[in-house]
This record gives sequence, structure tokens and C-alpha cells, in this order.
Amino acid sequence: MSGGPIYWTTADAYGLLGIIYEGGPGQDGKGIYVYGLATPDVVKRWIDQCPQPS
Repeated sequence: MSGGPIYWTTADAYGLLGIIYEGGPGQDGKGIYVYGLATPDVVKRWIDQCPQPS
């Protein structure tokens, strides 16, 4: 799961919440847990630092 996207969604909209850095089975064995980092603002800053093609 590490490096995968964390999305949020409603009936009318969706977006990127962050990037997974750790995940695994939940304590109850029925779900999963996901820890994330790199909020959309951080991802946008990373993209802005990429060299632009000439």
C-alpha cells in the first residue's frame, strides 16, 4: 500500500487526501488501517519543483 493514493469522496465530489506510508489489517480483522502523509498541498509543491520541459 505504501505510496498509494488516499482519496475522499462524497455523492457529489472527490479528491486526493494524501499518500499512504503504512497500512495493514485492522485489529478486528474486518477492516484495514491506513496512515498517510503528503497532503494535496505538499504534492502540489513537489510538482511545482519539477523542471519544466523546454
